Amino acid sequence: MKTRIATYLSFLIILVLYSCGVVNSVLDQGARVQTTFFGASFGDKDEYAVRDKMQDNGIGYGWKYVDKNTLGINYVSFAGYDWQNTLVRFTDNRFSSISFADTFSSEADALKRLDELKELLQKKYKLQKWTNNKDEQVFLYKDSIGNMVFITAAKLKLKNSDLWTCGINYSWYKAPQIAEEKTMSEI
Repeated sequence: MKTRIATYLSFLIILVLYSCGVVNSVLDQGARVQTTFFGASFGDKDEYAVRDKMQDNGIGYGWKYVDKNTLGINYVSFAGYDWQNTLVRFTDNRFSSISFADTFSSEADALKRLDELKELLQKKYKLQKWTNNKDEQVFLYKDSIGNMVFITAAKLKLKNSDLWTCGINYSWYKAPQIAEEKTMSEI
């Protein structure tokens, strides 16, 4: 009998919270940041296996090493855009981050893309933090376990002109822990 009363009471509380809109905002905050890209998931080991999974799922060929922990490829379609540059990063040989970026000749075009990405992400995740100054805007979204996605638009100052870049980056919540554990084990 006590269990039945507790169940009804719980149901009644949820019903009241739902009608007040509290449950919807809690559910919205619980959305998970995407962690699988082109068949490869954060935490997958071996950069060659990750690259092969992505190639098998349409990301293409022409990979290049940017540095010892980063593979790069040009012209990848993701989130409705054809990105000029894509970087796949590894922490302790585990897939830990992916970035997509484009370069624009005008600030207006970069900020337009940024606004489109913001609109896309705000439908899924709760904004955690942002930076907004005249040369850079950054918006960070984070899920309840720590996976992150951030978008940015920034001015690139060159000798003869300025360019703007806009990009989106997804990061695995365990990457900093793995890096710290590796550093601690080397001490």
